[in-house]
Amino acid sequence: MRIKLFAPVFFICSVYLSFSFVYGYPPLSLHKQKPVNPMTEMVSLSFGLRRAGAGLLFINLLQYYGTPEIDEHAAFHEHDDGHGHKHIHYEGEPEFGAGKYPLFYEYSRKIIFMDPYFSNAVLYSCGALAFNLNRPDQAISLLKTAMSYSQNPDYYKMLAAIAVKNAGNRKELAQLMYEIAVKKDTPAILKNSAAFINKVNGRPDRAREIYELILSTTKDEFYIRTAKKNLGLK
Repeated sequence: MRIKLFAPVFFICSVYLSFSFVYGYPPLSLHKQKPVNPMTEMVSLSFGLRRAGAGLLFINLLQYYGTPEIDEHAAFHEHDDGHGHKHIHYEGEPEFGAGKYPLFYEYSRKIIFMDPYFSNAVLYSCGALAFNLNRPDQAISLLKTAMSYSQNPDYYKMLAAIAVKNAGNRKELAQLMYEIAVKKDTPAILKNSAAFINKVNGRPDRAREIYELILSTTKDEFYIRTAKKNLGLK
């Protein structure tokens, strides 16, 4: 009798606890396998070593991004620096940090999937994508994912910097920044950038709304003065 009574009670409690538990990592249902170090991911997930796996993937990313993209048939020039060291320069070799690196975003996305709290990898990846590889949309996508798990203030600063750099004629970015800025807990630095980018993209109404929100939510004198100046207040 006790067993019959215990079984349904145990089942109901288990279901209730499962819905109450908040898992701190992206669920496996959102993971789509791509040909980027699948063995590292599989082993790390199987043994619960997400952080270690993310670290290994980040090392792979650094090696990938640190390897110049040079055509295999490119001509090269070799010269001696006068101290017995020879240097080789290839024709068409991109400047440091530049290039295409088609797998960069996929590497970065997998790192965040493995460990969304790996802030150094997030900031490095987003900075490279936005400022070196000229792919700000991918950088913002990574930041949005990371920010859904961590409220690291450096993420807001990075997003603000990307927004300012790409302020001209980027209506979709202005819309995204507006949606973030009107949230209660968004830092003033990001609100200020959102107001600026909406102003230069022809949405003075939204810019005014954000500046008014800054006045009512922050005590930072710099942003208060900026908001008052743009609102025509003394």
